[in-house]
Amino acid sequence: MAPFSICVRSTDKKLEFYPVFIRLSHNQRTVYLTTSFTVTRSKLKGTEIKDHFIIQQLSTQITEYMDKLKRINHPAMTVWEIKKYLLTVSEISFTDFAKQIIKSYSLKGKDINIRPVFPLAPNTVIFMSL
Repeated sequence: MAPFSICVRSTDKKLEFYPVFIRLSHNQRTVYLTTSFTVTRSKLKGTEIKDHFIIQQLSTQITEYMDKLKRINHPAMTVWEIKKYLLTVSEISFTDFAKQIIKSYSLKGKDINIRPVFPLAPNTVIFMSL
């Protein structure tokens, strides 16, 4: 299994906030996955993070990455291929799902009636019929 760790890339003293990365190592190569977290110098110990909230949040992300890696043969992949695989979105959005359903119904020749969830006001119906 490719090891993950949470870190910052540099500890330049001029910076006030440091971006947090997830480091992925595989076959003696390292890549960094960006996160939306930043940390102050007081929450650092070298390049490692001491902030428990950030560690907890990113640990769930790392767990998801590990679950995705269990589904594939990752030892045969390069570290850049693993990064690309982990960052691809495999879930389908609701809009895409709805479009697929509508397309499948139209291919079968079925009509789909679209009704409003709430009944419209009587004045709106008159206005719409004009």
